[in-house]
Amino acid sequence: GIKWIGDIDNDGVRDLIAGAPNSVNDTGSLVLIPLQKDGTAKSSPIVISPANPILNPLMSKANVNERFGTGVEVIQEMSSSQCGVVVTSSIGQAKIWAIRLCMENGSVRVDAANVFTSFTGFASLRIGEAFQVIDTMTMPAAERLLAIGVPSEASYTGKVALLTIKPSDLTMALVSTLPETTD
Repeated sequence: GIKWIGDIDNDGVRDLIAGAPNSVNDTGSLVLIPLQKDGTAKSSPIVISPANPILNPLMSKANVNERFGTGVEVIQEMSSSQCGVVVTSSIGQAKIWAIRLCMENGSVRVDAANVFTSFTGFASLRIGEAFQVIDTMTMPAAERLLAIGVPSEASYTGKVALLTIKPSDLTMALVSTLPETTD
């Protein structure tokens, strides 16, 4: 996935974040792309690797086929003076990640991260191939609702899991599952 992340370098132009799940032997990464006003890349991309000291302890022990960065969603845009929150998935390990990114002295820093893995009742490891933030009038202002696609491994069916995320502390909770659908 690819999303607007905000204006990370305070130049008046919104920048991009993209997932690269097949990079580094399918371990994956996230890539921040600072843009110029004409839409071209301003500089080399900033790679956020699962080898980061905050992210690495949350990875699977083998770090193989994690596919970190499969889906990408921005929960809170970042700027040069405000941290942002990004959600991504690792479909190889059925994980949803909430990651707080901050700018510090011109560099992007992973400030905190949390992983949600409590998808009981789901046979698929491909949780999070696609997801979308859903803004509802009934959600508390301090929470965001994320709809997560969960395809079936064996047929053209799938479910949607609804997960709440609190950007303040990166906690996540499964609130419900929509019934299985068919193609």
